[in-house]
Amino acid sequence: TVWTFIDRLRAARLDFEALRRIASDKRRRFRDEVRILLMIDLAEAVYREYRTHLGERLDFTDLIHKATDLLEVGHVQLDFANVLVDEYQDITADRLRFLRAIVRAGDSSILAVGDDRQAIYGWSGSDPNSMRQFGSNFGRHALRFLSRTNRFDYGLALPTSKFISMNPAQIDRPIAARPWNGTPSIVVIVGDELPAMTYIFDEVYAEFADKPDVLILSRAGKAEGLPLDARSRTTLRQSSVHSAKGLDVDYAILRDMRGGSYGFPRLVPEEPALEIFSAPDEYPHAE
Repeated sequence: TVWTFIDRLRAARLDFEALRRIASDKRRRFRDEVRILLMIDLAEAVYREYRTHLGERLDFTDLIHKATDLLEVGHVQLDFANVLVDEYQDITADRLRFLRAIVRAGDSSILAVGDDRQAIYGWSGSDPNSMRQFGSNFGRHALRFLSRTNRFDYGLALPTSKFISMNPAQIDRPIAARPWNGTPSIVVIVGDELPAMTYIFDEVYAEFADKPDVLILSRAGKAEGLPLDARSRTTLRQSSVHSAKGLDVDYAILRDMRGGSYGFPRLVPEEPALEIFSAPDEYPHAE
């Protein structure tokens, strides 16, 4: 949590004294000003030790900032006609500033590809709202939706899209997918975990003659509590949801749908001190 706080501080290109002034500004009305000030003191001590350890060396964030400064003062000229950016939804404030400096230094056009539904780096300071704010950062632009997905059919595309779009902060968009044969693509099993897992794997065995590719998803990537023959009768993998982005499998099993610290939805609140960088998403269980 402390290093997340430091990452957010550096992404905003603020110093600790500036944070203290912001935290003490009575107009801001933070929910826990005392906690924020304590976190600033702790983070400053940790960061001081980190800089001592680095000595004269630069880390990745230092390089981003120094490159940005050189571009902004005109010490570097670029001649890129086009700048292409992937995973734009995960951009942080300092990298956005760097990107703007690159585009301006070369008088370049920019093509940014991103999906706010796949934003997974909020903990490090990325802001999916950058998708909505593209025009204010880069001026006149055209918006195009890549609406077709070839990863799954409408049986998954429609309910997941509807679920995500319940949060008004998400960008609503059309979606097209492969035709659906009507077989349920999402099955919810209610009950104790081991009997539920046994039932699921029996269904998997019945559908596939060969060994199916099965992915167990959890917050921590755990794989205990499975039927004894699961590993011998399937190609079994386990992963955290974060690490599983982009994988393709026959069956994905999402476990621990009971809340708590390591389940879904996660009921541990975000560190209150991070509010100084951005207001928390007020939509219930937005994560």
